[in-house]
Amino acid sequence: MRALKQLYNFGDIQKKIHRHHTTPLSNRTTKQKNEKKERKKTREQQFLVAFLLYPHSQKRHKMPHRLLLYCIVILLEVNLVIGCIWPEVDALFILDSTPQITSFQHRAEIDFLRQVMSTMKMGSSKVAMAQFTPWSRIEWSLANSTYPESKVQEAPYCPCELETCPTTSINALTRSTMNTANRKSVPDVILVISNSYQPLIEVLPNEPLISPTSPLHVFYVVIGSNMHVSRFEPSAHTVGIKVTDFEHLPHLVAPLCQSVNAYIKGSSSTRFGPLCWIIIASILFFAIILTALLAYAIYSYHEENRRLRHRVTESERQLRKQNEYFTSQLHTEMQKQITYGEKHAEEMKKQQDMMQAQFDRQLDMAYQQGSKIQILPPFNQNPHFHDHSEHTGKERGRGKEHRRDSGIASPRTPRDVEIQVTPIPSPVHNGSDGKDDATSSGTPESIESSGSDVTETTEDDLEELNRRTHLPRDHPARKLLPIDLMFLVDTSSSIGINNFDIQKNFICEILKDVDIAPGRSRIAMIQYSQDPSVVFGFDQYYSYESVRRGVMRLSYTGGATMLSKALAFAGGIMYHEQNLKKTTKKHQYLPTPKHDRLQVLCLVSDGYSDDNADKESVNLHDHLHVKIFAVVTRSFNKDKLAPITRFDGSVFTVHQRESVAIWLWRQQRIWAEHYSAFIEKEKKRGSRR
Repeated sequence: MRALKQLYNFGDIQKKIHRHHTTPLSNRTTKQKNEKKERKKTREQQFLVAFLLYPHSQKRHKMPHRLLLYCIVILLEVNLVIGCIWPEVDALFILDSTPQITSFQHRAEIDFLRQVMSTMKMGSSKVAMAQFTPWSRIEWSLANSTYPESKVQEAPYCPCELETCPTTSINALTRSTMNTANRKSVPDVILVISNSYQPLIEVLPNEPLISPTSPLHVFYVVIGSNMHVSRFEPSAHTVGIKVTDFEHLPHLVAPLCQSVNAYIKGSSSTRFGPLCWIIIASILFFAIILTALLAYAIYSYHEENRRLRHRVTESERQLRKQNEYFTSQLHTEMQKQITYGEKHAEEMKKQQDMMQAQFDRQLDMAYQQGSKIQILPPFNQNPHFHDHSEHTGKERGRGKEHRRDSGIASPRTPRDVEIQVTPIPSPVHNGSDGKDDATSSGTPESIESSGSDVTETTEDDLEELNRRTHLPRDHPARKLLPIDLMFLVDTSSSIGINNFDIQKNFICEILKDVDIAPGRSRIAMIQYSQDPSVVFGFDQYYSYESVRRGVMRLSYTGGATMLSKALAFAGGIMYHEQNLKKTTKKHQYLPTPKHDRLQVLCLVSDGYSDDNADKESVNLHDHLHVKIFAVVTRSFNKDKLAPITRFDGSVFTVHQRESVAIWLWRQQRIWAEHYSAFIEKEKKRGSRR
C-alpha cells in the first residue's frame, strides 16, 4: 500500500524536479513532448491507484477489489521477486552531462544508476562516479566509495555551455577514478551513458592508454540514433548497448546485470526478493497446515479404527459369554433329561423283572398242578403251545435285553408272550378217555413237540424283527457289508451357530444312505472343541430315527479347536472296538484287518485347528486302518483337511450328499472284495479254538 501511495505522488515529484531545473531553448520541443508523455503516464497511474484505494466509487465493477489489488502489487514488484544480482566488482559509472541533454534526462540517468546499484552487492563492491560536460568531472573515486546510493542522488547537472569546452575520454576518466584502491582479485566494470550527438570518445589523440589492474569490461550505452561503438583497447570486452530515448533506460537493468554475469562469471546470478521470501513462507505455512491436517486425519482414522475394533471385541466377548451361559443351561437341561430317562429305564427294568418273576412263579405252579399251558403271542397273533420244562432252569432269571432309546421294538423271546394257564378237567364219566387225555397231554414228548414249534416260529419273528430298517429292499447299502461309522463333529467357536445347524442336518442326510439296524451298521458320535466328549457310542442306538434324534440333540459348545486331541480320542475308541487285534494269521497281500467290519471316521469341521493333527492322522491310517473322509461347510476350506484324509477326493462339502454315499459304498465294496474271505476264515479258526 505504501508503494501505491508513492506511485500516486509520483506526478508531484516530477513537477518539482521540472520546476527546479531549466532547459535550453534549443531543446524546448523535445522537452514538451516528454512532459506530455509523463503527464499522460501520471494520470494513468493516479487512476489506477485511485481505483485500488477507493473501490467503492467504482460501482460498475463486480470483481473483488482486494484480490485485484494484490495482483497489481505482485505485478508491479515482479522485478523484486526473482531478480538478477551483480557479482563483486570495482565499478565506474560515467554519466552524460553535456548541453545536448536536459535536466530531466539527467535525472533519468541518475534513476537508472540507482536501479543498477540496487542489484549490486554494495557491501563488497566498490563504486566510482564521473561525468563528462564534455569536460571531465569526478564526483568520487574508488578510494572514497562510501554510501554511493546517497551520493548519486546529489550528482548535479552541470553542462559546459562555453563555445570552446575541452573534452575528455573514457581512458582519462578511468585513470583519474580507478588508479587508486583498485583490487587485483576483483574485475573492473565501466558503465558509460552517452548521447549520440556528442558522445564520449574512448581515447584522446596522443593519449597514453591505461594499464588495467584487473580484467576490465566496458558497457557503452548510447541514447539516440545509431552510432558505432568501437572496442576500447585496454578492456577485455566492450559491449555496445543502444537505446532510443532516456525513458527506456529502466528496461536495461536486468539485461545489463545478465550481461555482466555472463562476461565475468560465465553464468547468470539471481536473487530472491522480499516478496519471493514471503511467497515461499506462505507456501511452507500452508504446506505445514495441510501436513498437520493430514496427520490429524490419519490419527483420527486410526483412533476410530481402534475404537471400532475394541467395540467389536467387546461385542464378541459378550456374545461368547451369552453363548457359554446358554450352552451350560442347555447341557444342564439335557443332563436332567438323561438322568430322568435313566431312572425311567431302571423303573421299567424293575417292573419287567417283577413281571418275569411272577411269570416264573405262575409257570412253576402250573407245572406242579399239571395244568395245560397255552401261549398267546401279543398283538392277537395265533397262539402256540410250548412246554417250558426244559427251559425252566435255563431261562429262569433272564429278562428281556434292554436297549436304551433304541427306537425299535425289543426282540421277542418265549418269555415275552402271554401265557394262559388252563387247568385240565378231571375225568368223571369215562376213565379211559381221561387216561388217554392225561397220557397225551402229560407226556413230555407232546409238550416238547409243541414247544419246538413255538420256538421255531419265535426265532423267525425275531430274525425278521432284527432286519427292520429304514432302507428299501433294493437299496445298495442293504447288499453291502455293515460298517462302524463314527462322526467327529467340530463344535468350537470357529464354526458358528448357523454352520453348526447346517452340519447336523447334513449328518442326518448322510445317515439316510446307511443301513442302521441290529446286526448291521453301527453309528457313534464325538464332539470336540477344547476337549472331546462322547455324544453316543456304537452300542446305544440301533435305528435311523434314534440316531437322528441323538444327532439333533447335539449342542454347540464353542471354545478352542483341538483337532489332534480329538483324533487321538476317536482313535482310542476305535481301538477298543476292534475284535481281531490278536489275530496270528496275517493277510497274504494287504494289511491285516483288526476288526471284522470296516471302520470309517467322518470328520465334520471347517478345517481350522489350534494344534498339529498330522501325527494322529498317521496313527489312524497306518496302525488302526481306519478310513477317513471329511465334510466342510465351504469349498475353499477343502485343502486344509486334505492332509488328514490323504486324498482330495475324500473331502466333501455339505452339498455333496450323493458323493458321500457313493464313497461309502465304494469303501464297503473294496472291503468286501479284499477282506471278507479272510475274516470268515479267522472267525472259523477262532470258533475251533
